[in-house]
Amino acid sequence: MIPRTLAVMLTNKCNFYCDHCSVCSGPNVNDVLSDELIMMAIDQCYFIPSIRVVSFTGGEVTLYPEKLKMAIEYAHEKGMLTRIVTNAW
Repeated sequence: MIPRTLAVMLTNKCNFYCDHCSVCSGPNVNDVLSDELIMMAIDQCYFIPSIRVVSFTGGEVTLYPEKLKMAIEYAHEKGMLTRIVTNAW
């Protein structure tokens, strides 16, 4: 299998508790990746030619709009496409 997408789980924090959540996210979970770790993951995947899409997921990524914006801009600077996974809150 050839990897095509880097999935970056920015946070486990979410504004909902869903019974079907497979990553144990919720309002009382405060895990969040550092900017440095996000950039390091993107930098490393930049050298894998098949990966040209970065998907930002969580928890709820829109709870950290500045971090999400930074991560999208950084991936864009590397020539990568981006996606977000959100609960559309």
